[in-house]
Amino acid sequence: MGSRNPQDGAATRERLLQATIDVIAERGWGGVSTRVVAERAGINPGVVHYHFDSIDELRRLAVLHALSALFNAALTSSRDRTPRQIVEATARAALELGTSGTLLLFEAMPPTARDPQMREDLADLLGRYRATLAARIRACHPEPLGDPDVLAEVIAAALDGLLLHLIADPDLDVAGHIEPLLALLGPEAIDEPKATRAMDEPAAIQAHEGSAR
Repeated sequence: MGSRNPQDGAATRERLLQATIDVIAERGWGGVSTRVVAERAGINPGVVHYHFDSIDELRRLAVLHALSALFNAALTSSRDRTPRQIVEATARAALELGTSGTLLLFEAMPPTARDPQMREDLADLLGRYRATLAARIRACHPEPLGDPDVLAEVIAAALDGLLLHLIADPDLDVAGHIEPLLALLGPEAIDEPKATRAMDEPAAIQAHEGSAR
C-alpha cells in the first residue's frame, strides 16, 4: 500500500471543517452529524471519524477555523499597519465570511458558555487579536483617549456586535461604522507607525499569554 499523502489529508480536513461551518449556519449547532457533514463534503462518513474524535471536537474546530481565518487576514503584517488598517481588514474579512460566517458565530455563543475547552480556545484567539490591536494603538497614537487595552477590547466587541446584527439586517453598513469606532482612539494615527513605541506585537502577545496562564 502506498504512503499517505499529507496534503490530501489536509485538504480533506479542510473540506470537512468548511462543510461543518455550512451545516451549522443552515441547521444550527444540533444539526451537525457525521452523516450530514460527510454528505456535504462528498466524503465517506468513516473519514470524519478518522480526522476528528467527536462531533463536539468537529464543531469546536470549525468555529476556530472560521475565526482564525478572519483574524489572520486582519493581522497579516500587523507591525506595518495602523489600528485603522487592522480594523478595516477585520471588517472586510468578516463580510467575506458572509451569512454562513455570521450565523456560525451566533450558533457558537451558547455552546461556548458551556464548553470549557471551547471557551478557552476562543478566549485565547480573541486575546491575541486584542493584544495586537492594543500594541498598534500604543505605537500609532501617542495620546489615546483611554487605556489601549480597554480601547482594543471595546473595538473588538463592537465588531463582534456588528457581525451579529448582520443576521437580522444583512444591509447593515459595517464599513460605515469604522469611523465612529476609530474616533475612540483620539487623533488620527501617524502615517509611519513606529513599532518601537511602547510594546511591539510579540511583546504584547507574550504578555497576554502570560496573564492567561
